Amino acid sequence: MDMSMIKFWGRKKQVERKGYFPDKTNKDNEYFRQLNESIYMNSRLIDFPKVDRHSLVRIYEQNYAVFSIVNRCADAIAKAVRYAELNDKDNNVIDSHWSIDLLRNPNDLESQKEFIKAWAINKLVLGDAFVYGMEGVGLKSGQFISQYIMPSQEVFIVRGGPFTPISGFTLSSNLTLNSELTPKNVMFSRDYNPDVTTNYGLSPLVSAAKLTYIIDNGLKRQNTTIQQGGVSAIVTPKEDITHGGPTEIAKQNTEEDLNQRRDGRHISYMRSPIDVHLLGDTPVNLALLDSSDSAVSALCFVYGYPYALYKSETTYDNQAAAKKILIENIGIPYAEDFLEKYTKFCRFENGEHWIINTDKIDELKKDVTEMLNAYDKSYRSYNDRAKLLELDTIDESWANEPIFPINVMPGKPTESLVSEQYLSGDDNSTASGSTEHIPPKQ
Repeated sequence: MDMSMIKFWGRKKQVERKGYFPDKTNKDNEYFRQLNESIYMNSRLIDFPKVDRHSLVRIYEQNYAVFSIVNRCADAIAKAVRYAELNDKDNNVIDSHWSIDLLRNPNDLESQKEFIKAWAINKLVLGDAFVYGMEGVGLKSGQFISQYIMPSQEVFIVRGGPFTPISGFTLSSNLTLNSELTPKNVMFSRDYNPDVTTNYGLSPLVSAAKLTYIIDNGLKRQNTTIQQGGVSAIVTPKEDITHGGPTEIAKQNTEEDLNQRRDGRHISYMRSPIDVHLLGDTPVNLALLDSSDSAVSALCFVYGYPYALYKSETTYDNQAAAKKILIENIGIPYAEDFLEKYTKFCRFENGEHWIINTDKIDELKKDVTEMLNAYDKSYRSYNDRAKLLELDTIDESWANEPIFPINVMPGKPTESLVSEQYLSGDDNSTASGSTEHIPPKQ
């Protein structure tokens, strides 16, 4: 029995009290004081604390599940934006434009991936994101030459009149920029918020905050149990039936064995029988692991993150399918939201717009083996198959012609199936028993 998990108060007369007594005597009874406190703590309802924008950031920084899910979602969003292409009004790809250079190299400190990931983390944690664009001068007038992510929790929205809901922005961490922050040079993205009293977006983490507290409290309880070597307990001498209570020698032995050992080592023996009264339940009895796992599962549901990617024991096929879902449900929608705002932010005048070339995203590509099987069944040409495998094509006419098996001839559907008997020289037999649609042999 670990000394750290044992709490023993008072002397012999207090130890033997195990019933309710008059006022003062009962208050001095340590056993009942601890018991009443435990009952009170376990019976009252604990409400969840409210969250504000700074507390949402703290949750992201300190909760392992939120940090992991948000970062993986942000990586998927950054990956989707990597395959963004600028098109003209006729949907032709534009290869050279200042907005392309700005997206690929947003500023001197961040790469495109780092920039988009920071934007996505702000959007996922706080429900909105702010990008400051530095405008050029001279030949670059009307263009942005660099852009920076502003921490959403540090941005204050200046409300305007009925026709201009937002007149500007202020940044608490950099007051020198405040005069320059206007709706024209700040790209503001947000998720819909039904609260009409604010222009900020609604974070998914607001609805999921209670789940994060369940996870945090479960971890705290497990850590406390580990530190204490188990749940706290009160040790009392075992009652002697013949005496109607503990004997004097039992009370004396118990007090000496427990209170006179100060070295913190485990007690290997007791001279008298004892009763151990646990104050609380173990993490296993409280099902902390199960409740935390359920909270993580619900957190994944809130963000649309595939739970199969969170659980490491899932199979390879499930992991591959989950990665595809992550790109489709999180990566592409958020990337399209960013690009729509970016298109408006760049103030295009000739119908230019950004799209995502999903054909280039690995997770969305069809299985090559399955595609080759489909090409075989549809008799696709050599060059078609070479393009599928990203190989060089052959500049010959035969390489663009369909490849028919030896038992198939081109023509009408009824003429395309030729039986092995016909090919072997039997002119009067076909797979259907008729030679009506079989061309004569040359």
